[in-house]
Amino acid sequence: MARIRTIKPEFWTDEKTGTLSPVAQCLFIGLWNHADDYGLLSWSPREYSARVLPYLENALEQVERALEDELIPRGLVRPFAHAPTPDGPRAQYLLITQFARHQRVDKPGKPLIDGWRKGDSVESFAARENADSTNAREDSRNPREDSRALANVPAGKERKGKEGKGEYWGATPAESPQQSHADDPDDGGGGKAKAKSKRFVPPSVEEVAAYCRERANGIDPQHFVDYHIARGWILSNGRKMVDWKGAVRTWEKNQQQRSPPPSRTSDLPADAY
Repeated sequence: MARIRTIKPEFWTDEKTGTLSPVAQCLFIGLWNHADDYGLLSWSPREYSARVLPYLENALEQVERALEDELIPRGLVRPFAHAPTPDGPRAQYLLITQFARHQRVDKPGKPLIDGWRKGDSVESFAARENADSTNAREDSRNPREDSRALANVPAGKERKGKEGKGEYWGATPAESPQQSHADDPDDGGGGKAKAKSKRFVPPSVEEVAAYCRERANGIDPQHFVDYHIARGWILSNGRKMVDWKGAVRTWEKNQQQRSPPPSRTSDLPADAY
């Protein structure tokens, strides 16, 4: 259900939002209307294009480009995955990161994700979920039942630290590097195609961060990983990703082509939105 939202005057002069393309600006504002009272939406660029830009030519393509090239890299929205139950499938969502700061909701309704609180980030919600899961396991009176439940927890949820948290909110690799096979003929490596293709293993945030530092491209590795997690590591042409470094270079090229104009004066700090 669409809702009435507020646009502050500073939206148009803030560096992050004022320099968005017209399509990205319209999409971003439209997402506020269709998000729940906590800034959450189900991940569906096709639905966004139908609800926000129904009369725009090639709307889906332009919405995907606005998300990938502008809204996500600037940290205005964040895609992520979450399993409603420990042994259930992961659903894909989109969070408007500063929603609680800029939208006043007097009587918020039920959140799209059970247990989500006003002002939550992906990290704060994941930390609380992990803590609840840990307490539940410590209170279990039947160690055997507890171990079976733990076996059903998505990979990474039962581990502590940044790596485990990232796996919990991300996609679990379908296969470990040791299970990899021959080079994929589409990976651009020039190798000969063999009967069994190499299976793609999603990179960690740390791996993407190291590669971005090496190229000094300024891409936010967390947003890169979150975006592709939400898409299931499927490229815009519908094909499965085989070379994440190539995708980083594509983001780098798009970012260079869409370099924002000089900063404008804003009454809000640079990270206002």
